[in-house]
Amino acid sequence: DSAPAGTHAILTVLIGANDLAGATSADTWLAELQTYCDARRSAGWQVVLCTVLPRGDSATHNTRRNYANPIIRTWVGTHCDAIADYAANAVMGEDDSYFNTGNWTDEVHPNAAGHAILAPILADAIDGLAIINLLGSDLLSWHDATSKVTVTGAGVSSWVDRVHGYDAVQATDANRPTYALAG
Repeated sequence: DSAPAGTHAILTVLIGANDLAGATSADTWLAELQTYCDARRSAGWQVVLCTVLPRGDSATHNTRRNYANPIIRTWVGTHCDAIADYAANAVMGEDDSYFNTGNWTDEVHPNAAGHAILAPILADAIDGLAIINLLGSDLLSWHDATSKVTVTGAGVSSWVDRVHGYDAVQATDANRPTYALAG
């Protein structure tokens, strides 16, 4: 389906729990996911792809997700526009995290507490898209104020601003700012 005209339509894709283990192979599943994401992007959607969470009832699923997630992380700008890296979360993303029944309804589905852990990860991915949507093609880079990155030198643009909670610097390609890690 096409994205609504005149909007910054964002599609979140959280998939894998019910089909990764049953696929012919992880590569087949990844190819199908890639085709799906590419079609959505071609239709005008900005795709936020979530990495795959573990399952407690399928060793095959966890083996395949540990193969698939590093590949999915490389897709930004090619098959998706942002990653919500749930699998990198130490509480929810580990293969045995479902043992924490305070965060999982069963061995597959996060409960309200689990979703409360995952929600900021998705929000950060969407916030990153919001900056791109606001500044458009003029945005070459942006950074989080807490990342200890400083912007210095003659390449600094005419403005530095706070956009959706992030420090943002705008510059042209010919006048790129210089970045340095602080302390």
